[in-house]
Amino acid sequence: MSVDKQYDYIIVGAGAAGCVLANRLSSDQNNTVLLLEAGTASRSWRLRMPMAALDRLSQSPKFSWNNWSEAESQLGLRRLFVPGGRVIGGSSSINGMVHVRGNPEEFDTWANYGCLGWDFESVLPYFKKSESYQGLGNNFRGTKGPLIVHKTSPTNPLDEAFIQSGEQAGYGITEDFNGPQQEGFGSYDHAIDKGQRVSTATAYLEPVSHRSNLIVKSQSRVKRVQLDNLKATAVEFEDSAGRHKVFANREIILCGGAIWSPHLLQQSGIGDADQLRTAGIMLQHHLASVGRGLQNHIDVVLQYACKEPVSILNMTRPWNRAIQGMNWFANCGGYYGTCPFVAGAFIKSSNREPYPDIQVIFTPLATEPTSQKPKSTHGFQAHIGLQKYATKGLVTPTSNQFADPPVIRFNLLERQDDITRLVYGIRHLREVFKQPAFSKFCGEELLPGPSIVSDTDLGRWLESYAGCAHHVSASCRMGPADGEDSVVDPECRVIGIDGLRIVDASIMPEIVNSNTHATVVMLAEKASDIILGYAN
Repeated sequence: MSVDKQYDYIIVGAGAAGCVLANRLSSDQNNTVLLLEAGTASRSWRLRMPMAALDRLSQSPKFSWNNWSEAESQLGLRRLFVPGGRVIGGSSSINGMVHVRGNPEEFDTWANYGCLGWDFESVLPYFKKSESYQGLGNNFRGTKGPLIVHKTSPTNPLDEAFIQSGEQAGYGITEDFNGPQQEGFGSYDHAIDKGQRVSTATAYLEPVSHRSNLIVKSQSRVKRVQLDNLKATAVEFEDSAGRHKVFANREIILCGGAIWSPHLLQQSGIGDADQLRTAGIMLQHHLASVGRGLQNHIDVVLQYACKEPVSILNMTRPWNRAIQGMNWFANCGGYYGTCPFVAGAFIKSSNREPYPDIQVIFTPLATEPTSQKPKSTHGFQAHIGLQKYATKGLVTPTSNQFADPPVIRFNLLERQDDITRLVYGIRHLREVFKQPAFSKFCGEELLPGPSIVSDTDLGRWLESYAGCAHHVSASCRMGPADGEDSVVDPECRVIGIDGLRIVDASIMPEIVNSNTHATVVMLAEKASDIILGYAN
């Protein structure tokens, strides 16, 4: 094993959070920063073309980890696909580019859990700091940040009909999901600029790649964090040249995401003592909550045939793919420079909910439920996502070998209340599609199907068709230092270990009621200020 030079900060994982931290920590030329990424540094056109997200980009073994959960008992013993970015930029390089924050009340709830300094008033400046919003401004939006975010207006008649039908069904219209009113129907913001995806790699890392105090190493997989007297001092990683050890003068920061950050802690001997013993890992520090609390958004699809040929199906035909592809390669223009996820909604499953617990993402295309390939006929669908649920999952080690993937278990739909709220969500959306705005488009219901009506039948149908929205979170939860569920404290420090922090989706005390990317970027912006001593 070679021993390389020392760095002030070692960041493990060049994903949504890692790229932000690398940018901010290296802004002080006195700080030396090493950023390690297990995946590739590819600048493939597939990572830049927005519409490539429809082409199963998250399933590519070149760019994604492609993990699987254990068999879920309430889902007919199905295993769920768990992608995650394995490339510079992480999941921000392969996601659907929807830019939306959690509800303001959620962050006040974080503070009530003991995460002081993470209430909405405290985190809003960091949401604003991260973005350059290209729409009508308000006090909720930033205009000078690295992430260029555009407001999207519906151009497909099905997107327009979806928003109009929401209003006709009695729901409000919101002009900005990230503004003062999240609840309602409207169109999403997208991290797209001039026909190209905006990832944290392109927004935060590439502009500072010239800095001499910032070293980025791709295809470098960290095996463990070295501890000396409960202080994180070094990391061991492998690349094509062999195995290396690098030392941190100040801190090591894990940004591996909600699967790999707890796995790396466990492989380093930090976690539940019994779990580590079973896996053959020598215990360094007992921290029982590592890997516990795993959450993901439960997702189910309501799908219809379209009576008119107005879906985006033709854009997926070989002849049109060639035309649109040439247009994009010529000037990043045309349809392939846009995102298919335009219209959506945030609604409540019942009036008892304090804020929306269901997110809807509409797509003017019908896809096969098992492969996500477009169906052969025109259709459309709404992804109904349950944003909060009662049960929690686990990430646990299988052995003392880092290369052996951990056990991932979500425990979805183990509570009847979760099933009930999803059923309500399906019923709400069925009413939306009955509205006049959809009368000339809405054909036969394909999923669940017109024969599946009762609560019991819908609950059984969920066993076969419910899945996840790929927003894994909360496996290394933030909380008070003495909290029994806490892995990191409100300054993102691993409890009981000096010189080690975690900054990624894993530290959310509860998953946000939205796509997670914008919140992860906010976490990294605020954590950077905490580390540098700038935070209030």
